[in-house]
Amino acid sequence: MHSRLLLRSIISLILLFTCCLITSAQDETFTMTSVGSDNFLITPWDLAYGPDDLLWVTERETGRVLRVDPATGDRDELLR
Repeated sequence: MHSRLLLRSIISLILLFTCCLITSAQDETFTMTSVGSDNFLITPWDLAYGPDDLLWVTERETGRVLRVDPATGDRDELLR
């Protein structure tokens, strides 16, 4: 009987802790900024910040790899 009560208490604490983590993550702010014109990318597939603080973007249909400066919108096509 004590083991069931202990198990229920542990599960309740885990659920409570998980809910607190989810709630605190939702309090963070997010700012979206447009970079470049509407036809800047054809079919963006993956995006990552590089060690040079530039965005590295792959395009699915063209196979291009682009490096984009988020501050200026300048881009370099690295692979095609």
